[in-house]
Amino acid sequence: MTEPREESVDDFAIALRRNWRVVLGAGLLGSGLTLGYTFLIPPVYRAESVLLIPPSTSPALPGGPTQVNILRGLALSRPMLENIAKDVRSTPEKVEDKLDVKAEGAKSQLVLAAQTATREESLDIVSSMSKWIEPISSSASLTPAGRRAAELKETVDSRKEELKEAEAKLADFSSKAATQTNPEDPAGIVEYRQQLRQIELAQGGVEIKLREAKGRAKAAGQNSSLPSDLSGTVGAREKLLDAQIAFEIANRKLGEDNPERIKAKAALDAAQAAFQSEVRSQILSAQEGLSSDIAAMEAERLMLGIQADFWRNLTQKAPDEAIKLMRLSFEVESLAGALKLLEKKYSMALQESEVEGIRWSILQPPTVWPDPINKDFGLNGALGLGLGLFVGSLLAVRTSNRK
Repeated sequence: MTEPREESVDDFAIALRRNWRVVLGAGLLGSGLTLGYTFLIPPVYRAESVLLIPPSTSPALPGGPTQVNILRGLALSRPMLENIAKDVRSTPEKVEDKLDVKAEGAKSQLVLAAQTATREESLDIVSSMSKWIEPISSSASLTPAGRRAAELKETVDSRKEELKEAEAKLADFSSKAATQTNPEDPAGIVEYRQQLRQIELAQGGVEIKLREAKGRAKAAGQNSSLPSDLSGTVGAREKLLDAQIAFEIANRKLGEDNPERIKAKAALDAAQAAFQSEVRSQILSAQEGLSSDIAAMEAERLMLGIQADFWRNLTQKAPDEAIKLMRLSFEVESLAGALKLLEKKYSMALQESEVEGIRWSILQPPTVWPDPINKDFGLNGALGLGLGLFVGSLLAVRTSNRK
């Protein structure tokens, strides 16, 4: 029985020479297939940006993550994916599939890259990532000072909302308040009382003159009776009150020479004259033979009565409204003071977090590669040729052994 002969290198070379057509054909077929595949597949474009992260000056924990790896985690975090998706109008899941973020610890570099079907999309994704890496890193609060700054930021935002609500309440109350009293100046309430006192004195003076005129008319045998149910129409009374309120507001807020105040005063004078004229006409129409002077004084007395009621109402409401206005103002001032102090603390904590935080510089701005990364015909053709030659060689040896 003969033992099988071991094949040598010479046998392998002989087999290749005998079947060189098979080897060459397999190589050309492999090269042709890879070139055809390279031509048919959709192009993939790559854009990337490189960040340089200097080594930290503070000692790192044994086995802890490096700054490069921390930034890589932030670059692939959910907030980052959501922000990029909004910028490029996509979804976080699709964006994540297109990212290629690598941490090169030995070089202290972080490569932010994206690979998509178009140059524009790849560049947009990398540009968006470069834009959001800093704010997301700051909001992540990676240092003790950063955590303090984040906590203070939440408190500051909360106080701002409280202050906004308090200011809205104060503005709403001020616009609806019947009086325009300054809570820090009690003279406003005193002025309301003085106005009421002046109106009551004028009203008393008119009543005295009216009694004297009625007495003289009665002594002369003239009609001195006044109707008891005439007080002007509702429209005239409302116009008089509206003009009085408008002038009071203008008088409080504007100077004496202000055109708006002058206009409000003229409107009040016109409303007073119109009211007195209407009442006087009503009285003369109701009572024949009545002196026009008596009718005019009665009209003036009724007008002063309406104004007295107006100032009496303000005098009664002013103290309560002033107290409430003072409370609302105090709340606004307290919140504003507390907010100012918190903002100062937040600013200091933010500065400390910036000192302790991760620093980096842009070594390479977002740049897109000019050619598709999967369309290297030379490399792919060479790989296909090599693979084909290898397969062809195996076939050549196998064919030779069978013979």
